[in-house]
Amino acid sequence: MTTNWSWLGPRLAALRDAKGWSRRDLADALGCDPTSIGHWETGAHKPTPANLVELRRVLAPGVLEPPTRRVNGSSRLVPLLDPVERMVEAAVMAAGAAAMCHFRPVPVLDGTFGRRNNPTLLADVEATEALLKSIVPDLEALTRPQGWRFAVYGEELRRGKDAKVDAMVDASLAKLPSHGGIVRSDAEFASKLGLVGCQANPMLGVCFDAVDGSGNLELGLGGLFVSAAAIFDGTELLAGAVYDPHGGVLYSAVSHPGGDGHPPVRRARMRHVRAGVVTDLDPSGVFGRRVLGVHISRTAKPERAAITAKLDELLSADLPARGDHANAEVLFPGGLQALNCGQAALAFVASRRFGAFVSPITSTWDIAAGEALIRAAGGKVTDFDGLPIHYGAGPEKVSVIAAWDHDVHDRLVELLANTRHRA
Repeated sequence: MTTNWSWLGPRLAALRDAKGWSRRDLADALGCDPTSIGHWETGAHKPTPANLVELRRVLAPGVLEPPTRRVNGSSRLVPLLDPVERMVEAAVMAAGAAAMCHFRPVPVLDGTFGRRNNPTLLADVEATEALLKSIVPDLEALTRPQGWRFAVYGEELRRGKDAKVDAMVDASLAKLPSHGGIVRSDAEFASKLGLVGCQANPMLGVCFDAVDGSGNLELGLGGLFVSAAAIFDGTELLAGAVYDPHGGVLYSAVSHPGGDGHPPVRRARMRHVRAGVVTDLDPSGVFGRRVLGVHISRTAKPERAAITAKLDELLSADLPARGDHANAEVLFPGGLQALNCGQAALAFVASRRFGAFVSPITSTWDIAAGEALIRAAGGKVTDFDGLPIHYGAGPEKVSVIAAWDHDVHDRLVELLANTRHRA
């Protein structure tokens, strides 16, 4: 698997052609061999982090931004952002409630967490069914009057994972009143998102993980799992929600650049469902002295030693977090955590409980909702090379570095650029 960057080669070629440069001209400007330019443009090799810096300098600051796939007419979504947010919130809460039927929410007498006489697989499938029953009718009601289309995809919908899983998911889908828009592969979902450029109306995409982190319970590590879903306008993140059914905490976010007379919209918030308390995750708020805790994926086995060494270097000293407010924030090293629940860790970054999230290889359904939260809360999310996550580029796995403080994010990119997953 490789980092998701298939759009970069064509972008480089187009910008080079626009300047009237040959590959040798660009190589001379960069100080590299012309064959390297050909390798980058055809996708045979990827530029090094140093090359990427030079490409930004020589071609354009935005050279590494993936092509925007928000289409004309998407501004008509702005008045519908409130129902879109409620729709994704309701979906993850339905999934979380279904999953809770299968897991012990509190320690039992022997001090462990775990299953309630059901395999994790059953919880995954039933939570997926609950999420689909919640969100598909809402999507149909939202899109049909507008003449829009939608596509829905999640981890358990992926065919070929396991014959038993496929059979259980097929039986679960048969219970739904409608199968409209449900897709069963990474490539099909990415293709539907990426085709919006030739459509007159928006394509809404939903990417979800109905139960993320159930392995924690299997390993006796505590009752932490979440349900998560993100909604795209084309390939652009529009909204996301992450629900922790054990803690009764719901995170949600929406963002849109506006247009056609509508102002830009960006908000992220945390709702304590049982207490009815809502906190806006305000990027301009003063948080004072904060602890920098970094989440590193438990599944990153080939790279863990190298990444841990780099993170130890980062955490060895206090880091000033530069900002515009009078009370400068100061980050104190808080060590490394590994929750085995990426969406929860990303939500913790958005709410500044964690300083950063690091994973050299993960799936888009494991990060989309969390990225929506972090971006709406003013943070920064890229891959290990500082490139934006491009959800319409195909089914490749992606690397992720996320932080609420941009300086910390950029420092992590500098440290970890050469440790990304290459297998």
